[in-house]
Amino acid sequence: VYGFKKSIIRYITTIIFVIVFCLIQSLTIKLIGVNYLKREMYAIPIQQICYLVKYHPNKLNKKEYKTLSKIILQTQKTIDYNYNEYEVDSIKINDNFVSKAFNKYEKEFVVLWLNNISNNLSSYSKAYLLTTYHLWSIDRLDKRQSIFDGTSSKFVEIKEQRIYNKRKLPKPIQDILINFYKIFNTYINPAGCFILLLITNTYALYRKRKEVLLLSLPLIFTWLVLMIASPLSGALRYMSPYIYILPIIMLYTFKITRKDVKNGISKKSKK
Repeated sequence: VYGFKKSIIRYITTIIFVIVFCLIQSLTIKLIGVNYLKREMYAIPIQQICYLVKYHPNKLNKKEYKTLSKIILQTQKTIDYNYNEYEVDSIKINDNFVSKAFNKYEKEFVVLWLNNISNNLSSYSKAYLLTTYHLWSIDRLDKRQSIFDGTSSKFVEIKEQRIYNKRKLPKPIQDILINFYKIFNTYINPAGCFILLLITNTYALYRKRKEVLLLSLPLIFTWLVLMIASPLSGALRYMSPYIYILPIIMLYTFKITRKDVKNGISKKSKK
């Protein structure tokens, strides 16, 4: 009991530090006048509105299209050609998406989005589930879901400069690693990591190890934040804490202790 209370105190202390850090950061940003792109906070609303424009264009009125046209140039054409249900990059990183205009007309966009919730709940739900698909499903619906592929470019082009990705290993070995990464990235994706966490926590509850649930809270909150504000893509880096912490939590959970033996969970029964 003492150890459990001690763990709670540690977590509360950590949360307080995070809140203080966020407050200092937000105040500093305002004081020095940093302008940031608000589009990054609206991935899901952008996807939901774009879903309506592409599949149910008559759902929006002329006034709403006028508002959208200030943010997305050639609104209908841009969305029809570029919209991808599974990731928002294709729209908000598009040349026709005016980030400064989005910052300026943020409130108008939010009002537009809110006004269409009640009449388009089914479309909004479908757009949300497709956008967050990589967070709750380990398979792939179609080829447009590049988040399930292990792809690597030879270089990144920045204006007139090119940063080349030079090979550090012999080509045969590099090919083997690339193929392994494709398989790994297909099944150990964000959803796969979260499912492993759920299995681990279920087993921890069976073994009455409440401390495992406390250790898992940061990972659970990470997943929930991504479900609320789905990022620009489904890259595993957005759930990087899982890569570092989950293996340790799993090893600790499945380890047999003297207390487990006394409670009737022996190495033999584990098998």
